[in-house]
Amino acid sequence: MKSILTGPVFLAVLLLLGCAGPDRAHRDRAVTPSYETAEQINAMPVCTAKVIETAPCYVGLKTSDGKTIYIGSPASKADVVGFLGGLIVGQSYRFPEAFVNYQRNRTPDSP
Repeated sequence: MKSILTGPVFLAVLLLLGCAGPDRAHRDRAVTPSYETAEQINAMPVCTAKVIETAPCYVGLKTSDGKTIYIGSPASKADVVGFLGGLIVGQSYRFPEAFVNYQRNRTPDSP
């Protein structure tokens, strides 16, 4: 009998597990701001934040005033996930400006 955890199914399971992150991240996400859609990211309060953790579908950031925020989720669309893929751990970004610039500079067919 062939295992169902091969090919595309395995990749999907791996990505979902990768998005799960550590238990601590899930507890933190319940009480910290989370911006999952392009609309939410564009409307977020202006801040500078450093990337402290990455996963396939979200990033954790620490703002200059010490607060933790998250951008993305397993439900995020390609434009958000594409943006997150370009963020670097340890690098600081100005939000929502970094996302606005990403949207402005990407081609219509790119994520």
